[in-house]
Amino acid sequence: MTKSSEPPPTLGVIGAGYWGPNLARNFHELGALGTVCDNNPEALEKLHALYPDARACRDADDMAADNDLTAIAIATSAATHGAMTRKFLEAGKHVFVEKPLCLDPIEADEIGHLADELDRTLMVGHFLLYHPAFQALQAAVADGRVGKFQYLYSNRASFGKIRTEESALWSEGTRG
Repeated sequence: MTKSSEPPPTLGVIGAGYWGPNLARNFHELGALGTVCDNNPEALEKLHALYPDARACRDADDMAADNDLTAIAIATSAATHGAMTRKFLEAGKHVFVEKPLCLDPIEADEIGHLADELDRTLMVGHFLLYHPAFQALQAAVADGRVGKFQYLYSNRASFGKIRTEESALWSEGTRG
């Protein structure tokens, strides 16, 4: 695989709480982290100390107006995802948003159509869709190596953060 000679897009990560630092670390390792943002000054200071070369801001509107940022990763509370995603798409940014995209399926469809209309990439962080075990199972079903499912059981060993705004249906559902 050849690497592109173009530098990766400059990304901003909004949310310095639970998952945002993981995104910031990965984007930093790719050389793409441009800005970190959180409205909590202590959380922002802690994240910015890890990546001092990145700009720090406390207001998402500053990121939306920043022409140096071409993409935004959103790792805020689920209730804010829809409005923030819309804001950044309308500002001309590509958007990666942690699951769920939003809490209203009608709003999710509207945001998907908006991304299409604006020719912006919109990706939701359903990381298990890309896990090798899930991809192997999907391939086995598609290839006919597994018969018709009557029942499927799965046990996740780690629950992660217990959430109050969303359910497993919202977190693991897929669009479309």
